[in-house]
Amino acid sequence: MNEKEQEYMNGINQDIQLPKVVLEKADEAFTMIQAKKQVQPHRKRTPFKKWMVAGVAATLILSTTIVAVAASGYFNKETIEESDTITYQFELDYELVPGVFKVTPGYLPEGFVEQDEDKYCPEDNWGHGISILPILNTAELDLLNSKLSEENIENIEKTTLNNMEAHIITYKSDYEEKKDIYLFNQTDGYVIQIYGDSNVPVNELKKFADNLTIERIADDSFATEDEKAALANEQNRYDAMNEAYAKALEERSSKGIGQEEIIPIGQEANLDSNVAYTIESAKYIDSINSLSGYDTNNFYDYSEVESWLNEDGSLKPYTRLHMDENGNIIEEEKVNQEFLIVKVKAVKYGGVETEEIALDATLERLTLRDDGRYTWPEGDYTNVPSEDYNLQTDGWCIYMTEAENLEGEKRAHSFFWKNMTIGDELEYTLIFVVDEDMKDCVVLKFNSGAGGSWGFDGDTVSINPSTYFSISQ
Repeated sequence: MNEKEQEYMNGINQDIQLPKVVLEKADEAFTMIQAKKQVQPHRKRTPFKKWMVAGVAATLILSTTIVAVAASGYFNKETIEESDTITYQFELDYELVPGVFKVTPGYLPEGFVEQDEDKYCPEDNWGHGISILPILNTAELDLLNSKLSEENIENIEKTTLNNMEAHIITYKSDYEEKKDIYLFNQTDGYVIQIYGDSNVPVNELKKFADNLTIERIADDSFATEDEKAALANEQNRYDAMNEAYAKALEERSSKGIGQEEIIPIGQEANLDSNVAYTIESAKYIDSINSLSGYDTNNFYDYSEVESWLNEDGSLKPYTRLHMDENGNIIEEEKVNQEFLIVKVKAVKYGGVETEEIALDATLERLTLRDDGRYTWPEGDYTNVPSEDYNLQTDGWCIYMTEAENLEGEKRAHSFFWKNMTIGDELEYTLIFVVDEDMKDCVVLKFNSGAGGSWGFDGDTVSINPSTYFSISQ
């Protein structure tokens, strides 16, 4: 997530008063959207208020007046294929009571374990694998205008799995294989979507789908017209907010960031009136072996680093993809990388007497314009998924001294957090990995109180930018 996206998320702070059933439907839809996103290693981050319904409303195209239809079971389905797009249009029977269903896998590929509810991944590649998206019963299909669509399709195989009509969809991609299996059950009234990334061969995903057990555990109900109208109002509000936010982002990007706005090395910056940070020094090294006294236990996940180390402690090159703003590949090349060692001092001045503080930081790319101001570059750089490279994911640091959460779940979720009391001063070291040709265009952003925010007053959006720290001497 880049800086602009983070500000968008951090600014979501208004409460929504909607009927419970609408909130539940919206939450299910949001979960369905999130399930297809790549899950990164668990890292506890600065919390922000969960306000997602308006965003979800953008996906809920409201249906027209409810009428009963003569369906074969709970629904009839029409499949429309045009170019690289497939659309499923459903005709629902509103006289049959929708069900709530539970899905239980009967088979997992070798080495896969349950990571989270309905998410299954290899033990050595957490966050990449299979996701069962929330089952869509006829009540959820109604909220989606009785229609589902997929685009950018490479191939569709139509078959039968688990005694249900099944469509195995693979998608066009220059660098990563992604696929879905749709299972359609007209008799019981549900659609299941199973997503698999490049770690899951198609045959294994089929076997997974073919061995699911689906159980109806409760009754559901269709949303009323009043409840749909409430969602429609939130849709309108979301559209207005999104338009205003896009305009504010464009204005801010055009303005850019002045060099005087970037905190230099050695200068303290109080980010949230409670904790202040100072970058005391920053330097690049070719080999981790040249860092005196480094401890492998201070790496968040040393196994991810170890596989990319040469015998002399330097980093192996990896394959980098340069993507344009539309996600198209511009260039693929092997690049060298180095370690960035950052010495930090944190001081707790206020707030709760003793509390957990996020001490980690991320790196972000900026470009210098001809007018001497910085802005965010269009497009992005990423790795080739087949290389299983995670050392620069979202610019995260990979190493921190003075950590106190070193075991089990605490390490997994709160490694970069530490209890501090008012008056405490802490000096510690962070390590990042940076591409050799990117060293002159990155800045640092702490993840405690520096993520930026924005507000919406019903007409305009105001943006409070992130605080950036220089890592250039």
